[in-house]
Amino acid sequence: EPVLVAASNDDHDRSKAGIFFQLCRNVAVATNSHVLHAFGIEGNGDGDFLVPRKAIDLVEIIRKATKTREVTVAFHQDHAIFRIAQFELSARLEKTQFPAWEEVVPKFSKYELLVSKTDLLRALDRVAAAIGDRARGVVLHRTADVLEIYGENPKAGQLKIEIAATGWTENAIIELNVGYLYNAARYAPSNELCIGLNDKTSPIKIEDGDYL
Repeated sequence: EPVLVAASNDDHDRSKAGIFFQLCRNVAVATNSHVLHAFGIEGNGDGDFLVPRKAIDLVEIIRKATKTREVTVAFHQDHAIFRIAQFELSARLEKTQFPAWEEVVPKFSKYELLVSKTDLLRALDRVAAAIGDRARGVVLHRTADVLEIYGENPKAGQLKIEIAATGWTENAIIELNVGYLYNAARYAPSNELCIGLNDKTSPIKIEDGDYL
C-alpha cells in the first residue's frame, strides 16, 4: 500500500525515472520530489531494482484491460519480466541510484489527527471545486470537536467546511496541497483515518495497518 511523505528537491532528476523495487524490504517506491509513495509487495530474495516508469504505466494499462488483480515480476541482472494474465512484458532496468527514501519518512508522529476518510475526501472535493485548482493549498484548523478545511482562490472563490475530528491540538493550523492530501487519504484501506503530524516543515504521515 502507498506511503506518502515529502521528498527533497535534490532527488528529483534521479527518482522521476522509475519505480524502485527493494526486495530485502518487500517494498516498491516512487517519488516525484514532492511526494513519495511506497507499497508492500510479496516476494523473496534480495536486490534493488529500478524499473522505468513508462514500463510500469504499460503494465497498469494491461492490468486494467485484462481486469487482472495480481502481477508477477522476475528480476534479472539488467531487465525485469512482468507477467499480467496472458501477457509478458520485458523492461530494461535503470542504472541510476534511487535516493535513500527511508530518511524522509518520519520515525514517529508527535500529534495525530483522527477523521473519517469519507468525510475528508468529500470536503476536499467541495473545496477544490470552489477554489478551482487542486494544486492549491488548503488550511486545516483544528477547533473544538471539528476540523475546519478552508480554501481560497481570489479569482474562483472560497469555501470553508467542517468535519468531525479528534486529536491533534486545539487551534492548531497547518496548510497542505489539496491534491497531495487527497491522494494520500484516498488509498487508505479503512475509513478511520489517522494523520500524523510533527511541525509545519515535516511531512504528514498516514498510517493504516500495513498502509503508510
